Amino acid sequence: MLLAHGRPADVRPYERHFRAPVRFEAKSNALEFPSRWLSQPLPGADPDLRRRLQEQIAHLDSVYGASLTSQVKRTLRATVITGRCSVEATAQKLNMHRRTLSRRLRSEGTTFETLLDEVRYETARQFLGHTQMPVRAVAHMLAYADAAFTRAFRRWSGTTPGRWRAANGTATK
Repeated sequence: MLLAHGRPADVRPYERHFRAPVRFEAKSNALEFPSRWLSQPLPGADPDLRRRLQEQIAHLDSVYGASLTSQVKRTLRATVITGRCSVEATAQKLNMHRRTLSRRLRSEGTTFETLLDEVRYETARQFLGHTQMPVRAVAHMLAYADAAFTRAFRRWSGTTPGRWRAANGTATK
């Protein structure tokens, strides 16, 4: 089990709950298990119920379909810490050309760069507020040089990452 927040003083409740070793201050929350488990049938699975639920999901998507902006942000949240968050990679994940992605985002009143900036800020706040990860490591994880990250964070929040962490970080309280 990988958890993206700081290591608590007592890890035993986590290990009891997950019945496995737990690593803290990871880049993301994740459950690791052998890939062969994916081919195991689920006890009590109901293929008919699955089909009906998939039909309902498809119907809801067609009626309330998520905006492209929210789809891009969801994709970026999953890729921002891997460094694979370019407009080309995001467009490919969404099965469209990068120019189509840019045009559709403009029609929703935003740009890829704006959304990437927002997701980087969200991610930075999460790591600064919930881990003891050094500011330099957070900067590098988000593909910033140290000084560039400090400038970007000041633009986002009006303060430096260190001051923001001191005021908002749960890991330091």
